[in-house]
Formats: sequence, C-alpha cells, structure tokens
Amino acid sequence: MKSNPSVKILIFDLDGTLVDSSSQILNALNEACSEADCGLISKELFATLLGLPINSIIAHLDLDSTSQLKLINSFRTKLKNSINESNTLYEGVEDFLVLSKALGFHLAIATSKPTYLAELVVANSPLSNYIDFIQGTEGFPAKPAPDVILRCLNHFDTKNGIMFGDRVEDIMSAVAVGIPSIGIAQGHHLIEEFIVAGAKLGFKNFLEAFREADQIWSLLTNLNRAIKN
Repeated sequence: MKSNPSVKILIFDLDGTLVDSSSQILNALNEACSEADCGLISKELFATLLGLPINSIIAHLDLDSTSQLKLINSFRTKLKNSINESNTLYEGVEDFLVLSKALGFHLAIATSKPTYLAELVVANSPLSNYIDFIQGTEGFPAKPAPDVILRCLNHFDTKNGIMFGDRVEDIMSAVAVGIPSIGIAQGHHLIEEFIVAGAKLGFKNFLEAFREADQIWSLLTNLNRAIKN
C-alpha cells in the first residue's frame, strides 16, 4: 500500500462501539425470528454476539439456507425501519469525535453491517457531522479478517491509523493489518481481553478515552515515525 504519513485516520467499529444499538438490533431480529417461528434469541446470548455478522448471530438456529436467507432479509428490512426512526450514540462519543476532527483526523467506520445500513445509521444520527468514510462488509470476509480495515486505509491512501472496537475481532483485524488498536469495553469483552488480543490501549468507554486522549495521539505519533523510517 502506498502510504501518505500526513494523513491521520481513526477507524471505528459501529455497533457496540459508537452506537448503542443492542436493543434496536435484537428487537428487529426477534421480530423476524417470531415470523419465521424459529425461536427467539435471549438478551444474554445476544450480548455475546453483538457486532458479529448476522450469519454468525443466527448460526445456532435450525434453519436451512433458504429459510436463513429469508430471515436475514426480513431482519434487515425491520432494522432499516428502526434505523430510520432513531440511533443512540454512547455517552462521550460525540465529544471524542469533535476533538478528533478539531485535531485534523479523518474518521472512518469499519463495520460488519452492510454498507447501506451503516450509511443509514450515520445519516440518521449525529455521526453524520463527523464521519468521512463508511465501509461495511459484503462480498469479502468479516473481521477478524483484515479486509474491512484495509479498505478504509486504502480509501485515504495511508497506513497511519488506529482501530477502535468493542470486540476482540476488531483488535485481531487491526493486528492482521499492522495498525494499533484500542478496545472499548462497553460490551461483552473486557479490557484485559483486548490487551491479550493485541490492543495497545483499553478504555471502559469514550468518556474515559476522551480524558486520556493524549495516550491515543501518541500512538499515531509513534506510528508516523515508524512509517517514515
């Protein structure tokens, strides 16, 4: 990849990282499951799966390929309607994004959601004021594969980036790409798990990340030096 060290990019997972979408997604999914008469997914189980591709979330259901595709299409239709109504950011996210833009960072999203749904979330939330590029996952492997992060970096023609995510898959994807990552422990995974997976830093939430922002900027400074050398 050609690298432009002057371009600084922060890459974020979407669901569970920037957007508190657990109830929104689970409600849409269970409505679709109810219609398909295949059983409901508990909050406890779903909490461990949020952020994974939909195929992984419903893998335990006893569905043939045709029924699975029908369920996914129904779920996405219901989710699209919900996204058009409202999307809630986690506390501290907008303050962190405001600071990031003020310091000259480009901001991107790398999500397991299809791009069109991720674009709807951004368009119908305060994220629309800050996000420069949105990359969903379709037609290529999802995280922990590196593809979705690589597409974000390629868009900006840079290696000078940091990945933020709430799952170890986000961290593993960044490790595979070769960029630093930061775990946000708002969901199923703990800070210790992020560090074991290869994260450089971990925070409980974006309120804490905002307070400790100097640690984050120093990661990019060190990465920039490595690229130049």
